Amino acid sequence: MHTFDISYRIVRPENFDSLGIDSQDIPLGTFVAEDHPPFLASRFGGNAYGLGIVEQRDKLGVGELDFLESLDLGDPAILRKNYQRINSIYRKLGLLMRFSRHGKRYFLIPINWLSHSLEDIKDKVDEIERVLLEQVHRRKKEKLNVGLLTAPNDLIVHEITGRMAAQKFVIIDSVEKLREASGPFDLIVIPQDMDDLLLSLSIHGLTGPRLTQETFTTHGTYVAGKIYDLLEADCELCIIASRQFPRTNEEVWVEFRDPDDLRNFLLFTHVFRSKKRYRGKSGSLLRVHLADFYNYLSGIFVYREDLKKIVGERDLVQLTVEEIDRLPRLDLRISSAKPVDLEARWDRVLKPFFAKSTCHSRLSPSLKKNWERNYIVEGELPDNLQIYVGRKREPSLLLEQLEREERLSGMAGCSLALVADYKNTFDYVFAVLQMLAEIREKRFDRLSELELNRLHNPFEAPKNRYRAFNHLKKLMKQTNRLGRLEGLLNPDAIEGPRTKVLENIEKLSLLGFPPPLLREIYLIVVGHTTMGRITFGKLPEKTLKSITDQAKHKSLEEVADLLRIIRLLSMSEIAASLRDKLTKEQGKELFSLYDQAIWIAADPLLDWEILHDQKIADLGGAQSLAVRHMLKLFNLFEYLDSWTDIADKGPFQKEALAHYNSNKLEQIDQVLELI
Repeated sequence: MHTFDISYRIVRPENFDSLGIDSQDIPLGTFVAEDHPPFLASRFGGNAYGLGIVEQRDKLGVGELDFLESLDLGDPAILRKNYQRINSIYRKLGLLMRFSRHGKRYFLIPINWLSHSLEDIKDKVDEIERVLLEQVHRRKKEKLNVGLLTAPNDLIVHEITGRMAAQKFVIIDSVEKLREASGPFDLIVIPQDMDDLLLSLSIHGLTGPRLTQETFTTHGTYVAGKIYDLLEADCELCIIASRQFPRTNEEVWVEFRDPDDLRNFLLFTHVFRSKKRYRGKSGSLLRVHLADFYNYLSGIFVYREDLKKIVGERDLVQLTVEEIDRLPRLDLRISSAKPVDLEARWDRVLKPFFAKSTCHSRLSPSLKKNWERNYIVEGELPDNLQIYVGRKREPSLLLEQLEREERLSGMAGCSLALVADYKNTFDYVFAVLQMLAEIREKRFDRLSELELNRLHNPFEAPKNRYRAFNHLKKLMKQTNRLGRLEGLLNPDAIEGPRTKVLENIEKLSLLGFPPPLLREIYLIVVGHTTMGRITFGKLPEKTLKSITDQAKHKSLEEVADLLRIIRLLSMSEIAASLRDKLTKEQGKELFSLYDQAIWIAADPLLDWEILHDQKIADLGGAQSLAVRHMLKLFNLFEYLDSWTDIADKGPFQKEALAHYNSNKLEQIDQVLELI
């Protein structure tokens, strides 16, 4: 059984005592394991590895339902105290889960499921090998960098790395490793269903045998996006998953080639409720309802105590089919999981990021050989594998291209390297959009009424006038949608409390967000031109030259409209950064800069260098202009026009100027140090 340790992390009997496992809790024909198959029908229906308490309430005694519902399964102390009672109830419900006396959960794996698992693994590895070799040929690389999204002790890992030792494999078995993995990969392989993958990645809050559609879509899109990030351009994602047998009411002729297999099928239909009654005296050829046949083939675990109820102490091997026909029937209900359209479900999360090359089902060769050896079945046998291959899509908007275009146009306020961390977040983008909404509704109280009316102008003009502003207005209407997309990129704050914007620009385009609106988001993050940075003394005024120079080939009205939009956006960005700390003096300085830009755009004989010289002359020298820049840089806007008046004040006069406010007095001292 050492092989199975790799697959399901089987616990050896010699370790039971140290792990607190009571051998009385382990039915015959099962192994103890730390892991389990995703679904196995219990003897009373439902998943043997799920609770299903409500459905099975009729099997519970007085107070047992209340007891289970009151348990905190996350508290080891409670589990240690109550493990015996919990195990007794689980046994009664037909569940293949138990708790040790240390309060740790373990699982029971039927022997027949383990043997099925080994065949399933070989079939999956055959498919993975085929896809990998195709990728080697297509990329003309002998050694591929392959990501495997599964547990390191999964038998698939050992099988595939043993077969293809020349390739480099990286195992990713948690959301943390998915976030920290360094690509690029030539191929990423998921050897399980997407639901099972999400549940295996240790994502906080994801539990249960199956995820709701909303949870699957949210977290599945996030994981698909992370896989997308790790793949090299034009490379592929491959998924190989087991699929359930279909539900059907069809009946077919089945010939059982092995008498023991016929006897087992007849016993199975005596223990479990079947669609029709079967009699062995009819011979090895039976008219079988496919639902009964599929249930039998799926390997549902039969408890020995259930068999004893119908056969007593008789030896099962010695029973004839005629004797089986005369046995009583338990008619235990079977409730299999509802078959899922895997292709449609996977497409919900994969389609934005991957162009599907194929998604098809097939019957694995080993299972086909096994069935053909044991049965002659009328019609086609059901497929048991689902295979998906998708190639990484090219986004409609590349960050590198966007950065280059906006830098050349002069609209970008700074390079990507200089973007403050807090600005590169969805929170900041939403804050800027909120400031725009306040200005639109004239609820923005950081400016005088006259300044607010001037700032509001782009909202009042006809659509055909401020065409460049139409995308901003559309973006404001898309705030809720943008918030939902943020939830897909960072569900439950997996990436941290703040979701990055620039790193997700390309994925937002793949998720269907329009490129013109993404351009505006990009400019919000880097700043709509340098106007905001100039206002705070971080850059010289001449960095607006590329904007004012547009007057050379555009009408003054067009350039003035563009500058009004830039002023509006710059004010919104400053307000989003400073919040309540924004002052009227800062707003006044922004308006002054806008006026200067209009002068230069309107006068072909005036440029920023000439205006700079005029300022020096008006202020009485270059040093005075330098002091103004320093005051802005240190956020001392209140003293831009009055710093000369306080240069020669004494201590008592300074206190009077500060209105005896310690903070104001500290600012005055700071001004004096600067000058």
